Amino acid sequence: MTGSGQPPAAIDWGAGHYETTAAQLAPAAAAVQRASLRPGERVLDLGCGTGNAALLAARAGTTVTGVDPAARLLKVAQDRAAACRRKNRRKSAAFADDTR
Repeated sequence: MTGSGQPPAAIDWGAGHYETTAAQLAPAAAAVQRASLRPGERVLDLGCGTGNAALLAARAGTTVTGVDPAARLLKVAQDRAAACRRKNRRKSAAFADDTR
């Protein structure tokens, strides 16, 4: 509650340019690294925003579920995850070609 007895106004994190703010949260990546995640583990990222922490966890081989009330930010996270999957498939294909 605010001093007026009214609840604070809801913040729409999907409005504006959250992507630039998200870059300031990069130090939170240290928390993901300290978690010592292992392949096969499951991670739930609540308030995932544009997916910074979720993508780091996924790179560790975990299965990640990201949840965010801001549909636009969730779409950005989904697009970033899809781009990472495409990049990893290309790397895997190149590695397979090099092993022949």
